[in-house]
Amino acid sequence: MVYGAFLKDSEQPTFAMMNHLTNAAAMQPLLWVNEKGLRFVNEDVVFNMVMAGNANLSQNKVLSILSQDNVNRLIEVGNFVGMGLAVRNGDKLDQLQHLIDGAVNGHKTYIQKANSLPELAEKLGVPADTLQKTIADYNHYAETQTDEQFGKPAEYLLKVEGGPFYGFVLSTCGFCSMGGVEVNTRNEVISEENGAIGGLYATGNESSGMLVGDSYDYTNGGLAVSYSFYSGRNAATNAAAYLKKRA
Repeated sequence: MVYGAFLKDSEQPTFAMMNHLTNAAAMQPLLWVNEKGLRFVNEDVVFNMVMAGNANLSQNKVLSILSQDNVNRLIEVGNFVGMGLAVRNGDKLDQLQHLIDGAVNGHKTYIQKANSLPELAEKLGVPADTLQKTIADYNHYAETQTDEQFGKPAEYLLKVEGGPFYGFVLSTCGFCSMGGVEVNTRNEVISEENGAIGGLYATGNESSGMLVGDSYDYTNGGLAVSYSFYSGRNAATNAAAYLKKRA
């Protein structure tokens, strides 16, 4: 299972960018395009980390496109979607411009800056004509407050105008095996042929959704935490009892 979207930094793992303020700007439900310069999803998919990850995986490249006006809005008014405890919904990203400038000047691979859309398209490696058409259509949706393509709520339809323009390269994070292995109430791994496998335990997301039926809905972010605490303690308690019995 994967989740996203997060900045794709070539110098470190994707998860390392999770709490980065620039990441909060890139993952907003504004305008995303693929390697062809086309929209491919209702960007408010970012409110569900699993759906956002799946949407990102469906494309060869995912780019978040922001204008300077969009960046200023995030700084002066606030963001739409936060990142856990690091950035709350509605927080003003007051250090954002400083961090963006630092990333651009540091030639970070996850961001490109350009004074025009054709220049941005060239730097991002997407067709300029297509990107400009996509943005023109998107700006029309913003003017009419109606997303004719994907039906995104009007509150997230912000025009991409007023350069310079920024392109952020997005990616996904790995989370766990989809569904994981099946366990019993002692968190022992269950073999389809032989029942519980003595001494073998699975906890956390590796056993998610498979504890005597569907106990953990892994489509909702954050629900893994309490189960991870419980299953770890439960497995350790039963492992200790198992070893004591064999001693």
